[in-house]
Amino acid sequence: MTMQSPRTLFRSLAIVAIIASVLWAKADAQKYTSCCTQVSNEKVTEPVIGFELQYPQNHCVAAVILKTEKHKFCCPVRAPWVRAKIEEFMRRNLRQEKTTKPSTLSRLVTASQPV
Repeated sequence: MTMQSPRTLFRSLAIVAIIASVLWAKADAQKYTSCCTQVSNEKVTEPVIGFELQYPQNHCVAAVILKTEKHKFCCPVRAPWVRAKIEEFMRRNLRQEKTTKPSTLSRLVTASQPV
């Protein structure tokens, strides 16, 4: 059994780290960083909690940024599944607003009651 020199061991670890970082970057390619430089056609399966439009500027491309609990995804603007995700988010958000917002009448009644 031969013993590796510290220099050889360090090189091996450096190569492993580089390979791991490249693989990790490829896996996260569609996820949002500071702006979307590319979009992915892979459908987002997580529930959407928000979205924003990104207009092309400098190195950033036109994209819809779908926000989930854990990530932001760069999605194509004209993809039908992206539109469906946004509509689903809007419907869910509207339903939540209707169930959580007190009506104007109930606010007036509550405000006019003596303390």
